[in-house]
Amino acid sequence: MSLLYPIYLLGALAIALPLYLHLKRKPPRESTPVSSLLFWNASETLSNRRMAKLEDWLLLLLRILAILFLVLVFARPFLNNESLLSLTNQTVSRYSIVIDTSASMRREGTWQSAKDLALSQIKKIKARDQVAVYHFDHQVSELISYTSWQDVDSGQRKSLLSQKINSLSPGWGSSRIDLALLRAIEAMQEQATLDEGPVERSEVILITDLQQGSEWERLTSMVWPEEIELSVLRVDSDFTQNASLNTVASADPSQPRVRITNHPKHSSGSFKLNWTAADLYETHYIAPGQSVVVSAPAGFPPGSPLELFGDGIEFDNTVYFPPPEPAQPLLSLWTDSLVENADSLAFYLDQAMINTHRMEPRLESRATENVDFYIADGSLTDSDSQHLLKELQAGKTCLLVIDRPEASTALRTLLADSSIEVRAATTGRDYTLFEQVDFKHPVLRPFAAIETRDFSNIRVWNYQLVDLPDTRTLISYEDGSPALFEKTIGQGTLYGITTSWSKQDSQLALSTKFVPFLYSLLHHSGIRPGASASFTVGDILPLDRDFPSDLPITIDGQRAQQPYQADRPGFYPFAQGDKQVTYIVNLDPRESLLEPMDLDTFSRFGIDSVQAPDPDDSQLAPPGRTLTEVELENQQKWFRWLACLVFIFILVETLIGSRRRSSSSATATPEAT
Repeated sequence: MSLLYPIYLLGALAIALPLYLHLKRKPPRESTPVSSLLFWNASETLSNRRMAKLEDWLLLLLRILAILFLVLVFARPFLNNESLLSLTNQTVSRYSIVIDTSASMRREGTWQSAKDLALSQIKKIKARDQVAVYHFDHQVSELISYTSWQDVDSGQRKSLLSQKINSLSPGWGSSRIDLALLRAIEAMQEQATLDEGPVERSEVILITDLQQGSEWERLTSMVWPEEIELSVLRVDSDFTQNASLNTVASADPSQPRVRITNHPKHSSGSFKLNWTAADLYETHYIAPGQSVVVSAPAGFPPGSPLELFGDGIEFDNTVYFPPPEPAQPLLSLWTDSLVENADSLAFYLDQAMINTHRMEPRLESRATENVDFYIADGSLTDSDSQHLLKELQAGKTCLLVIDRPEASTALRTLLADSSIEVRAATTGRDYTLFEQVDFKHPVLRPFAAIETRDFSNIRVWNYQLVDLPDTRTLISYEDGSPALFEKTIGQGTLYGITTSWSKQDSQLALSTKFVPFLYSLLHHSGIRPGASASFTVGDILPLDRDFPSDLPITIDGQRAQQPYQADRPGFYPFAQGDKQVTYIVNLDPRESLLEPMDLDTFSRFGIDSVQAPDPDDSQLAPPGRTLTEVELENQQKWFRWLACLVFIFILVETLIGSRRRSSSSATATPEAT
């Protein structure tokens, strides 16, 4: 048993009034005998007195009960059991509550406000309603579905959901409001197809800070359903005291650069940059509303994040940089040409593999151990071909230069096809050109831009013809024959080019495409320049590209699951055997755009049913009570029966009181005889 308004129980103190009046009525202490009354029947008088005394107590009880039941009428008692709610012949409301858990919600006080809003919405839900709850950053996660909500006992639903909401915490991803809203309405429409009963209302409740860095892209390509309302509960918090820190590309990785952006209304402009692992800092003044690119403090300690001090919002004050050590891949060259020969493959290859601050490739002749990339020509022997075949099957990459018909032997071994024949091509003119280029392939994708996609200035005088089934042609000549092809062998990849870059065969080595092409091959084979490029939270780290073999990949001693999605800023050191790759992950810069947008923003996406929270919602239930309890009391309506009892008690008390007064009057005025 519960009371909707327990404060009215104080009215029970009013029973003191009839008690006081009853106790105050006392018979007179002195009496004067009258001769005319001496002949009255004494026994009848005593009986009347006893009856009057009994009637006094009955009147007292009726008056007390009337007061107590009247108090209960105002207190509104009910049985607090949600299972008593009748679900028949009643409409149902369907809600999808969507909670923002992106990085911008990490601001002090913001997340607690968001949880309070979510919990207040849970209290307003009725027992028969359908509810699904989601939370989102760069991806959308389901906290509770419509099915799981209905599977839980009605009396436990709200407490269970409240526990789940309290266990949530904001992550580090960007704010994908578009994905969250699409997920919510898709689930709502799917649930609508399963229900047969009437639905009074379908509403998506979005709880977010609505910061300007939120992504809306997918909302532009969809039509919002007219039957679904959208209510936006915007979490208000301070955003003016923020200064953000973001990485900027630098020509020299040993001297990182960053961009500091100060909010126009920030009260301060003095900031300090400091390496976490060392006492190396510099102070900069950035005027409010300005954005400045500065160099990080000198003495970059590898593996140390750079922090910004001087603002009141800290979640976007740390950035990470890859270590400046250059990669040192080993390239094994299997050819009979010499580097000293200015017209040989080895000469141009040696010139192209120059050392930079990001990569220091090492070129060795016929190296067999710890090789990262193989380059071979048509001079391969049977034993050479067998060795390369084993390396390819183990996951290595090889570029085979098919510069002579004798390359047939190597191709037959590598491709396990004895029917392969290589023959010299003959053209009706002095040269041919590259005709078709597959810019969708990762190796050739760097040339897809309009200013770099022209291969027509590379002349080829000598090339080979070869018919290769089950291979992918990346570049072809004017006659349609393959100039560059790709073939997967075991865990590795074989690239074949049917001309060489020596100057008697082509102009490839002298073109601007040669060096980028070689480095693109190295990059696609898993050789990274220095450390891995920087990623943002939510990106899929390219483990399958950088670790091509089937050996287990570990991170911090634990096996890494693939695909591996970065869920926080920081360093991600992966290892596979002796090979190690460290990925750098930073916060999405858009999360630093904290200024909130107007609700009118939704109208640009065709969402006209947006509504702000109802300021009177908090008055729908008494303080400390939920709408479900109000609904239970309204359905049971015990106060009506209690009011009837109060009326009956008062009526009985009135009748008994009237009868007693009539009897007292008759006794007090006897007729004369």
